[in-house]
Amino acid sequence: MIKDVLDLFRPPDNADARAVRRWRSNVASGLMFGFVVGAWALSDWGFARAGDVEKKVEQAVGPVRSEIEGLKGEQRQQRALIEETRLLAIENQAADYEGKIVDFKTRQCKASKDEAAATWRTLVLDYQNRYLKLTGRNFPAPSCADL
Repeated sequence: MIKDVLDLFRPPDNADARAVRRWRSNVASGLMFGFVVGAWALSDWGFARAGDVEKKVEQAVGPVRSEIEGLKGEQRQQRALIEETRLLAIENQAADYEGKIVDFKTRQCKASKDEAAATWRTLVLDYQNRYLKLTGRNFPAPSCADL
């Protein structure tokens, strides 16, 4: 197959005028095709140059990149707000637990029966454990003398 293609560009062995014209036509067509492909490849419509590709990619990606950076900034702000809200919720819950611990300890101290005092003591211990899990620190219940 390649030999047949190359035979089109080899000058004919016989001196027949028709064969010479066909050979010249084939060579001229091949050269013209090569010139057109070469000119196309070197033109702006041809093969992409590395610099052109980088420019076009930057033009296409630049706005998206800046939008992503903006979204990252918003996401950082939202994370900070969520963290602040979480800390406030922990503080509020801890204050609620502190109040309940003091209230339950007061009721324990005022209880007239041992069974009632034991129930309030259990609630005090339960809320002290909840407080410890929530804040990571212990909240000592006040003594009956302090109340």
